Amino acid sequence: MGTGLTSAIEYCQKAGMEPPKCSLTAQTDNAKKLRDATERKLSDPAWWKNSLESFAIQSYENEQRSMGNVTNFIPDGLAAYMTKRKR
Repeated sequence: MGTGLTSAIEYCQKAGMEPPKCSLTAQTDNAKKLRDATERKLSDPAWWKNSLESFAIQSYENEQRSMGNVTNFIPDGLAAYMTKRKR
């Protein structure tokens, strides 16, 4: 395991994002499979795009809730964004 995986996980954590779960020290077969899967995810631009978008949406929702701007289940601005994105 290289320092690239450790650095990518630390980057996620510092940014407030939840990184993929894996053990950096365990030596079981399952732990090695999880590390490999995590390396693939953290090397995939699509994973970053989806994760950053989800993180931005969650941050926006939390900010709107804290300001008391949520009258629906989700803020009106987010509802408009999600409709535009056709989710």
